[in-house]
Amino acid sequence: MSEFNIAVSIISSLVSLLFLWLLLFWFYRDYRVDALRQEMFALRDEMFDWAGKSGVPYDHTAYGMLRSAMNGFIRFGHRLTIFQVFLMYVLGRKGDAEAHVNARAGEFGERWNAEISNLDDDKKAQLLRYREKMHFIVINHLAWTPVAMVTIVLPLVAWTMLRYCFDSLTNWFRRPIDRMDAAAVAVGQ
Repeated sequence: MSEFNIAVSIISSLVSLLFLWLLLFWFYRDYRVDALRQEMFALRDEMFDWAGKSGVPYDHTAYGMLRSAMNGFIRFGHRLTIFQVFLMYVLGRKGDAEAHVNARAGEFGERWNAEISNLDDDKKAQLLRYREKMHFIVINHLAWTPVAMVTIVLPLVAWTMLRYCFDSLTNWFRRPIDRMDAAAVAVGQ
């Protein structure tokens, strides 16, 4: 291979890697943030319509808390990454750096439970469903990031496949393994 062909191969490889990097960490990331925001807008709009039809006042605290959480995800969706969630979890457990977040999280949970408890069962159940949908949208956003795909999803898929293959191989070799176990028991007695 000539030096010219080697240089062309190197340059084309570098351009391809640059394009792949732009695709994954720029364009795809922007797409995922836009998808998160669009889904959250749609859910917030659905919840708004439901509240109007069901008679839940727009100034009810539980409704306002959920709407504010959705607004926060819409506003700061571009900052929501698997790495940031991991850091918040680790720092929140190990030190005082995130103590205010933990305190606020406890306050949110206590306030949320107190506020939905004064609603009738149907309205409470529907608000809980909206909260679950909100969490599903966020988890879906986090799971489809390139970093999460490489560090979480792909290893999980590989582990599941290996586990399935191991179970299949164990079942296939069950009779010889049982014979070996029987021989070991006979020798061990």
